[in-house]
Amino acid sequence: MPLYLTKFSYTPETWARLIGNPEDRRTAAQAYIESVGGTLHGFWYAFGAHDGYNLWEAPDNVSMAAVALAISGGGALSSFETTVLLTVDEAMAALRKAKSATELPARSVSRARTIRRGNMSQNMDTVNAYLDGFRKNDHEQILSCLTDDIKWTVFGAFQLTGKEAYDKAIDGAPEFIEPPELIVVRMVEQGEVVMAELTGTVRRAAGGEMRMSMAEVFVMRHGRIAERRAWVIVLTENDYR
Repeated sequence: MPLYLTKFSYTPETWARLIGNPEDRRTAAQAYIESVGGTLHGFWYAFGAHDGYNLWEAPDNVSMAAVALAISGGGALSSFETTVLLTVDEAMAALRKAKSATELPARSVSRARTIRRGNMSQNMDTVNAYLDGFRKNDHEQILSCLTDDIKWTVFGAFQLTGKEAYDKAIDGAPEFIEPPELIVVRMVEQGEVVMAELTGTVRRAAGGEMRMSMAEVFVMRHGRIAERRAWVIVLTENDYR
């Protein structure tokens, strides 16, 4: 399974809480990664720009992205950065492939580099356009951001595949009216995966509103969303419960 290096820093409030009640945070880290079938190989604190470092093993990028979102969404960290690690064998294979890649005609190489540089911002732009479409209930704008074989999973609720099924699900349950209000708390990108933490509010037809906290993982392909994985928690009391 792939290995991942993460760098993190605590908020001042988290440090104050740990000083008042010292706690071995390796236990929590292990619980996060084991929930997706992975392993925590190391947990270190450090001097310098970051408070600590972790070495993880996870089944795939999506699984690690889910862990990163869950940890970041907890509010205890001021920063959390993830790096995908390559083995020496993978690096050697990349070096061998690089030789053929550098032998492309100059025009082709230039185009490939331009696309690669643009993919990161293009993916983020696509996700933002997709969310903006939901805010306006603009079916055409939403569907334009998706691949034809799009897969949408809301864990604990439903899973569907294909644009036609997606289109029918955009409006949501009839008990809700008007498009949802969506606020992006944070959005990060790792390879071809965009991760977002959001809060949302939607009005009920019978009166009142429903408030939500959401974690979203968007798996991208050629600048479009090929898979959307969502975790939605309804808030009934305050901003976290």
